[in-house]
Amino acid sequence: GGLARIEVREVWEVEPTEGETWPLDHDAIDLGPLLHDIALLALPLAPLCAEDCEGPAPDEFPTAVADQVPGEGGAGDEADRPKDPRWAALDDLDL
Repeated sequence: GGLARIEVREVWEVEPTEGETWPLDHDAIDLGPLLHDIALLALPLAPLCAEDCEGPAPDEFPTAVADQVPGEGGAGDEADRPKDPRWAALDDLDL
């Protein structure tokens, strides 16, 4: 068990756009399909016993990037990631 908190920002319409909005039937919203999708997307790809767990076979199936301690972030640090040259033109945009 556990607790999951989600924030939903979706649009329901009488005539929904496939893949963009959800159907609104007679002033009623069916949350079933949305909650199903959210629950599946929230599941970890490789569930572990704890955040710092290395898994049952860490040499064959590492759960972290090399030289990164599991549970200590690192993978999300933008400054540490090399930039992809294909996106370099976007750095010149002034938004």
